[in-house]
Amino acid sequence: MDKDTEVLRKTQNRKTLIAILITAAITVSFFLGYFVCFFAKSEASRKFDEIKGIIDNQGISAEDLDADAIAKAMRKILLANDPYAEYFTAEEYAEIVKNDAGSYSGFGFAITADGRIARVYWNSPAHKGGIKEGDILLGGKLAEDAEFTFFAPTGNKTFFDNAGEFFAKIQNGDGAVFKVERSGEEMDFSLVKEAYEMSYVLYADSEKGYEFSSEDGEFKGRETDNGMAELAEDSAYIRLTAFEGGAGRQFGEAVRFMKERGRTKLVLDLRDNGGGLLTVLIEVASYIVNDNGSNEILITNVREKGRGAQYYTYANNFYSALTDICVIANYNTASASECLIGALMSYGDPADYNGANFNYDNLIITTKHPERETYSTYGKGIMQTTYLLRTGGALKLTTAELFWPESFVSIQGTGVIQEDPLNQVSDAVALSRAAEILSAYS
Repeated sequence: MDKDTEVLRKTQNRKTLIAILITAAITVSFFLGYFVCFFAKSEASRKFDEIKGIIDNQGISAEDLDADAIAKAMRKILLANDPYAEYFTAEEYAEIVKNDAGSYSGFGFAITADGRIARVYWNSPAHKGGIKEGDILLGGKLAEDAEFTFFAPTGNKTFFDNAGEFFAKIQNGDGAVFKVERSGEEMDFSLVKEAYEMSYVLYADSEKGYEFSSEDGEFKGRETDNGMAELAEDSAYIRLTAFEGGAGRQFGEAVRFMKERGRTKLVLDLRDNGGGLLTVLIEVASYIVNDNGSNEILITNVREKGRGAQYYTYANNFYSALTDICVIANYNTASASECLIGALMSYGDPADYNGANFNYDNLIITTKHPERETYSTYGKGIMQTTYLLRTGGALKLTTAELFWPESFVSIQGTGVIQEDPLNQVSDAVALSRAAEILSAYS
C-alpha cells in the first residue's frame, strides 16, 4: 500500500467516524429533547398526549370527531378557572358580531323559567306589538293555526322544553299569536318574527320623552309624550340597557335632546345593564364625564399580563350645563356599567373638576346581591379579548383587570357597594328617591 493510499484511507475513516458521532449526537439530542420536553409538561398535558396517542393508535381519525365539540370541551376543561371564557363556532361568532352592531332577529323578548317576560327589547316586534315586561307567557300558535300550544310543564317536559319546541318551528317572516296573562287578564298579541335594530336608550323628563325606532326605513330618535311626573322641571331620566351597537350614538342624541329641553340634572338608570364594548363605554362617558375640559378623559386603567394601559375618551362631548347626576343600579349592573360609575366617582367632586356632581350619596342600589348579601352591583372588573382562529370560530379569554381612573379601585368580586340604607330601595320607589336626591342640590 503506497503512502497516498494510506492517507486517503485514514481520511475516509475519520470522516466516517465523524458522521457516526454526529448521527449519534443528533439521536441523543432528539431523545433527550423529547424526554426533557415530555417531563417539562404538566401531568395534565402528559395525560392528554398519552390518551390522544392511544386513540390515534386505535385508528380513530380526526375526521371522525366534531371539531367544534372538541373545542368547547377543551375550553370547559382547560379554562375552568376562567368563567367568562367561551368558544364560538364560526356561525355563532358571526351572530355575535351582528348583535354587537345592534342587529337582531326574532320577536324581541326574554322569558324566565316560570314563563314571566323578563325583558322586552326596545324597537323589537314585541315592543311595537304591545307585550310588556312582567306579562306571563301562557302559550302561542302560528298565525294560520286554530289552536294554541300551551307551555306549562307537562310530564317530563319543563316550560322551557315546551316553549323551545314551539319557537324552533318559527322562521323569519312567520307570524305568531302569543297568549299572555297581565294583571289576571288573558290577552293575545300578534307578532311577526323579523330582523330589527336594537334601541338601547330611553329618555324622559317631566313632560316629554325621546326614544329610538325604525321609521320610513331609517333608525332614528323621535319625541314622544311619555314624560315622568316624578321628575322636577330641571331633571331628566336616561335608561341605558347595554354598551353595544349604536348605544353610544343614541345616548349622545338623548343628551342633545336633554340640552334642548334645558334640563341640567340627570337620573341615569343602569339597572340590568350587563356591560358590553369598551369603545361604546368610552363614547357614552364622553357626554357625562368631564376632567376640567380636557379633550381626552381617562375612563379606566387596565392591567394586562403585568403591563399597564389606560383608555381615554376620543373627544370631550361633555354637556357643560350638566350639574348633578344620580345613578340607579342593581346586582345585574356589571362590567362597563361599573366602569362608568367608577369614572363618575373619580371626576364627581365639583371642588376638583368641572364635571357633574356625583358621589356615593348619589348612588341607588335596588337589590341585594344574592351571593354577597350586600346592596351592590355585580362585581365584574375584568376584560375579555376575542381571538379569531385560523381554523374557524373564535375563543374569548379573560385578559385584563380594570381599575377606576383616579383611585385605582378594583370592583372585581365585590361590586360597587351602597351601605347607606336610605339609598337601598326597591325598584318601585327608585325613581322617586332619585328625584329626591337631585332636588337637594340647588
